[in-house]
Order: sequence, then C-alpha cells, then structure tokens
Amino acid sequence: MAEPLKDFAAGCVGGFAGKLLDYPLDTVKVLLQTQNVQSVNSSSSGRASVAAAVNSSAVEGPVVYRGAWHCLQHTVETKGVQGLYKGISS
Repeated sequence: MAEPLKDFAAGCVGGFAGKLLDYPLDTVKVLLQTQNVQSVNSSSSGRASVAAAVNSSAVEGPVVYRGAWHCLQHTVETKGVQGLYKGISS
C-alpha cells in the first residue's frame, strides 16, 4: 500500500474514532445548554441582575440536569446509550 494511502486510511480511522468518543460529550453539552432554566432572584449585585435578565427571556421550568455527570447518567437511563449518539449521522 502506498504511503499516502496509508496516511489517508489512518486519518479516516482516527477521525471516526475521535468522533465516536467526542459525540456523547457534545450531546451532554447541548442538553445542558438547552434545558429549561428557573429564573434567578435578582439582587443588588450586577452579576445576579444580568443573570436574571438573561433568564427572564428563557422559558422557565425546572432544571432537569444538575451537571454533566447527571445529564450523562439520566440520558443513558432514559434513552439508552444510543441516546448519546442521536443525530450523529447528520
């Protein structure tokens, strides 16, 4: 096999393996970013006021995930491992 062809094949395998490892983490990130948020009680501090202003435009609802690990566990429990790879073919 010619050297450029070996490099191409190795790049394809490496890219595929990387995507298989990276995709569940990206799914967790997106789930955390798109979950409904509860509005923050505004206080006199500027940071809380900004957070309250940002959250006031969001759809309010219960926070589903407490963190990345909880999101990963919840997704696997409710949707199975394939839930972490939903949309990978697109």
